[in-house]
Amino acid sequence: MAAVILAEVINMVVSYSKTMRLQFKYHTSALLGVAEGDFARRVPVATNDEFGLIGRYINAMIGTLRNRTTEKQLAEDAAKLKDKFVSLVAHDLRTPFNSILGLLKIAERDEETPMDKKHKNLVAKAISSSEMLVKTIDQLLDITMLQSGKIQVEPRYFRTRDLAQEGIERVSSSAAQKGITIVNSVPASNRIFADPVLVGEIFTNLFSNGIKFCKSGDTITVFIPEESPTTISVRDTGMGIPRELLPDIFKAEVKTSSTGTAGEKGTGLGLPFCADIMRAHGGDITVKSEPGWGALFTLNFPAVEPRVLVCLNDQSSRSAVLKSLDGAGLKGVEAVSPEEAERLALESPPHLAVVEVGKIGFNGLGAIAKFRENEKTSKLRVLVVMSADGLADKMAALKLKVVGMAEGAGGHDAIMNKIFLSV
Repeated sequence: MAAVILAEVINMVVSYSKTMRLQFKYHTSALLGVAEGDFARRVPVATNDEFGLIGRYINAMIGTLRNRTTEKQLAEDAAKLKDKFVSLVAHDLRTPFNSILGLLKIAERDEETPMDKKHKNLVAKAISSSEMLVKTIDQLLDITMLQSGKIQVEPRYFRTRDLAQEGIERVSSSAAQKGITIVNSVPASNRIFADPVLVGEIFTNLFSNGIKFCKSGDTITVFIPEESPTTISVRDTGMGIPRELLPDIFKAEVKTSSTGTAGEKGTGLGLPFCADIMRAHGGDITVKSEPGWGALFTLNFPAVEPRVLVCLNDQSSRSAVLKSLDGAGLKGVEAVSPEEAERLALESPPHLAVVEVGKIGFNGLGAIAKFRENEKTSKLRVLVVMSADGLADKMAALKLKVVGMAEGAGGHDAIMNKIFLSV
């Protein structure tokens, strides 16, 4: 009898998970429509349960928004509606399903009252469905937070090959299990100015997507197209994407997910999240695919010349750093004093400020403190060059949230290496 009840409960959880994913699609589609100014879209409501209640609430709010007269009210209320939906997902749905998932895993590992093979399979299926649901919720939250500005793009100048390799290592186990090879063909010299955390998310999504639709013996390659140093491409030799799905592949409100070569399921939200990340960078993502040929995803980043503000006391040191920056494709901006550095940073905030600290009569710490006080430069990345080995100055600099320190005694090369790591 207990086994029958357990089976029924598990079937209910699996069914409920599928229903939730479908309802999330409806709710997200309506909310994204509101965000784009489409107030005619509605959530289909066919039940009287909590999903029906949420759908009616969203529809009522959209109707209220449509009746508002000013554009400002529409924009503000639309943002509030999205925030309420995100809060609902985060607190009322995500937490209980994590609890359900935890309990199912405990039951799966229970050695005192082991289940037979049939019930183990049912529990495994319920765990898989619950994990997919939690992943769907997490991705919906990521997309909404990025679109609402709660996730800020924090660009840096990073080595593309190193970041791609980190992504490869994250999915290496999945690739090995399916016999798929991932090749990193990005030149070691290539650098891109973008948010490494968010671009890392794109690499993970594209590599995981490639693994999903590849079979044993297939290859995934990440590379930089010729004469396009700000473009990253990821090519796989898998089964390809059906032509009818290509126009909507980056739209969160359209269901485009399909089953992988080993029966893998997906949320359909990974690629839309990648597209949102690229838009937040001022770039875009494109795809080319043919069934049986594979797929080619291309990330197009805007060309950016990182600006580095150089505020060093010694003129010869400043000149040497500025010359090296120019040779590396970075634009150096000279400041002969901390006071001038403050003024130049406010006029046009650089991507990195290199400021000398510890020199008597040269108040570098004061300039950094001014950066932090002004909203325009409060998040400016600052690299400190220590002219003397003073513990008090180092501690003061750390309190001002500098991104790194270079010892002036280490010479020009040491300073430049720190700049390349920090910008």
